[in-house]
Amino acid sequence: MATSDIAKSGANPDSTPSSKDGYTLNYGTYEAEVVGHVENSRSGQLEVIIPSLSGLASAIDVGRDAGKLTVSYASPFFGLTAAANTGLESSDPSLAPQSYGMWFVPPDIGNTVLVTFINGKRDKGYWFACPVATPGHHMVPGNARHIAGNDKTPNYGNSPIAQYRNTTSILPVAEVSISSPDALAPDGLQNALRPPHLFQSMTLIVQGLDSDPIRGAISSSSLREAPSNVYGISTPGRKITPGDQSPVDSQIVFLRKGGHTFVMDDGDKDGNDQLIRLRTSGGHQVLMNDKEKILYIASATGNQWMEFSADGSINVYGAAGINMRSKGPMNFHSDSAIKMNAMNIEICGSMGIKIDSLLNVSIGALGTASLKAGGALSLTGLGIVNLQAGAMLKVGALGAVSIDGATVGLNCGSIPTPLPPIPSIPKAHPEASFTGTNWNANGAAALSVCTVVPGHEPWVRPAPKT
Repeated sequence: MATSDIAKSGANPDSTPSSKDGYTLNYGTYEAEVVGHVENSRSGQLEVIIPSLSGLASAIDVGRDAGKLTVSYASPFFGLTAAANTGLESSDPSLAPQSYGMWFVPPDIGNTVLVTFINGKRDKGYWFACPVATPGHHMVPGNARHIAGNDKTPNYGNSPIAQYRNTTSILPVAEVSISSPDALAPDGLQNALRPPHLFQSMTLIVQGLDSDPIRGAISSSSLREAPSNVYGISTPGRKITPGDQSPVDSQIVFLRKGGHTFVMDDGDKDGNDQLIRLRTSGGHQVLMNDKEKILYIASATGNQWMEFSADGSINVYGAAGINMRSKGPMNFHSDSAIKMNAMNIEICGSMGIKIDSLLNVSIGALGTASLKAGGALSLTGLGIVNLQAGAMLKVGALGAVSIDGATVGLNCGSIPTPLPPIPSIPKAHPEASFTGTNWNANGAAALSVCTVVPGHEPWVRPAPKT
């Protein structure tokens, strides 16, 4: 190879082969294509091809793939405790080296990375950054819905989720193919048709959040506006299939489940989606939304959630139960009312049960009401104590029955009697039900004397208090 050809390829024309250092290159930064991952090192090393060096590499790498180089990972922040650098073995576990820093999974095969070579040495290469592939960054960082609206997410007939979504579904979308004519149109970045992301869309449908633009698919995409108000990180997510996806190379991945996301969004032009959200790939999430003034925590199944609402209320839903325990006192206080509704209510106090009221205590039932005790049972009142029945009233005892009074009257209708308590009548509350394909917000009704009854999403929330 002529000296001019070597210089043109990026090599130092004065360098000479060295078994120790390899060939010397220019000090500049190179664009490289990822062609493989070095699995044995577990250090984020990549195998790359550098187009500007491919001529040199094909000439000197006899017996190797033309142009393939191994580069190490340079993290933005990483460190070890001082014990790691002493070179001494210690029997004290407290002196064992401790690592810390930032770690991000290397990008998939086919992506572009930036690499540099320390002092121009070919065996001291590091990759340190990933150029953004436009328009392929809509999902970053929030696995967001389509920024141009729901009508830009077509219901592909052959899509596995077509039968599960409905007309109100707002789904997270995948990237548009770079070969699509829509992507190359003047407004392609914003308006190109994007297919629903299969795994993330089904997760929202199972949770009952597929029609919820606040708790479900948010607008937090890096493509939403320029300059972007969206900040955050999203992981690649696990492969959607357990086996290899390419017969050519087991490291090539075409389909992923979508990853964990951490989003900090300053909001769109109208102030919507001012939020911080941490959401796992499977659907667990913590959402703090400043615009809606809510804090929302939910499980991946949708069977448990808790919300601190804008009106000051705390709403909690647990499909299988809500269990609480304290070894100290447990206090429940309301300046308004405490309402409880259940098929059965059991109250047990090992030392005693006391019910006091400054005004009235009323116990009523549409069916049977029973008061009984293993020992004595006492009914007392400073005023009138009234026992009455619409049918028969029976007073009996295994021992003696004693009736004492200054005056004992029988069949005396002149004695005033208070009206019997009127039991509360349960009201119907909207309750979501599963139709077999999705959750229907008005599919059932929950009967309760409570004023608010949380349910599975989509829960019809009470109107804001004024």
